[in-house]
Amino acid sequence: MNQNHNPRRALVTVTLLAFALNLVNYLDRAVIGSAASQIITEFDLTNSQFGWLTSSFGIGCIISNSLSGFIIDRIGVKYIWTLAIVCWSISMLAQAYVKSYPIFICLRLLMGVAEGINFSAMDRAHSDHWYRVSSSSATSTGTSATGTSTGTSTSKAYSHRNLTFSISLLGVFLAFVIGYPLFGITIPTYGWRSTFIGLAILGFVSALLFLVLYPKEQEQEQEEQQDDENDNTDTITNKKQTSNGIPLLEEMKILLKDKSLLSVCWSFGTFGYVLTMAAVWFPNYLKGAHSIDLRGISIMAIAPFVLASVLCVVVALISDQLYVKYKNNRISQIYPIAICQFLSMISFIPLLFNTGASTNTIATTATVCTILGIGIGLSNNAPYYTFCATRFPKYAGQATGIMIAFFSLGSVLSPFVTGYIIDATGSFAAAFGVVVGLLASSVIVLLLFAFPDKEQVIVPSLSLSSGEKEYTTDVVIEVHV
Repeated sequence: MNQNHNPRRALVTVTLLAFALNLVNYLDRAVIGSAASQIITEFDLTNSQFGWLTSSFGIGCIISNSLSGFIIDRIGVKYIWTLAIVCWSISMLAQAYVKSYPIFICLRLLMGVAEGINFSAMDRAHSDHWYRVSSSSATSTGTSATGTSTGTSTSKAYSHRNLTFSISLLGVFLAFVIGYPLFGITIPTYGWRSTFIGLAILGFVSALLFLVLYPKEQEQEQEEQQDDENDNTDTITNKKQTSNGIPLLEEMKILLKDKSLLSVCWSFGTFGYVLTMAAVWFPNYLKGAHSIDLRGISIMAIAPFVLASVLCVVVALISDQLYVKYKNNRISQIYPIAICQFLSMISFIPLLFNTGASTNTIATTATVCTILGIGIGLSNNAPYYTFCATRFPKYAGQATGIMIAFFSLGSVLSPFVTGYIIDATGSFAAAFGVVVGLLASSVIVLLLFAFPDKEQVIVPSLSLSSGEKEYTTDVVIEVHV
């Protein structure tokens, strides 16, 4: 059977393609951290100026985060994501030849615009194919494809949703696991510019493979099936969970009124702050605070991401099992996110008092605490995306786009704020203090305001009446599919 008509096989393909694209995209985050010393020296930058350079990337992400999901929900994933990868690769190639600091900032911003599409497309793709798996399972057993009647097979189909997201998101962490040792060799040997060229080539190849391998969009399949079936029976086996052409402002109003979504967005902004600080400043922290050379840094810097890779899968499995047992999104998604951020906060606290001269003991303790703080803090990645896809199936792209905008805002603030603090204080202690404060606020916000199972989702939909469009209100009560 062709994978395009086999929902489970198509889902596996989408999961693996998303993994590969996340890996390629995040190799850039690893290379900018590894190349920091060379770039700062070559362009004669202060820590604050380098922070602005990396923050410009996040500003670009915010620009595309705000709109990309809205477009993807209507047009589809395949061609939009392919175009984004091509633009990302062009920007990476151009950076390899840049000679001016202002132009470098502009290119980083444009790269951020291209990469900002990535996670909205990933969540939309997962959402579409999970609903197809669900519909296929429900049809084969005679249950409702929404899973709101008996839904035994549907529940089984969704019991591994966090796991599939975690596999796709492993690309984020493995980019650092692979990138830091790799760039620890290529940058000292060949220079950061040659390394950027290599990444650009990898990006172009990835775009081509994605275009060829990505399963057919559902609209294509529907057109093909309509050639064989011309009945008007009420089936949702291949019905895409679309936003039905609702205007952007109306859609944004729906999403921004959702307290659970806003709580998760604040938490994910903190996640972005921690991840970006780890990617950009952790190598410099090891070098500046504890005098570890670049090759040693490359080995030590991968440790948080190795830990995050393992824990990401573990947390996803726990989250899936919690849903199977309790059928409750707060228990299966919000609690794992909050617990991981709380444990991360505890791990960072000792670093607030690490202000003296470095000794072997202090260096070891600080490194272990940092590895635990980053690794645990990044391990709750999958439940964020599962939350958006399950709570807003018709708006998965745009809901994820809003959430990623908070992530990007954290990514913008993290390099600059950290660089400014280091320049002002001469140490990383106060920078870790900001991280602790953000993590604490995230846990409090989630516990006080995120109640996705109690909050109804009001979804206006477009219906045709006498040939005219009019709004109807679809109240989605069953949100934990």
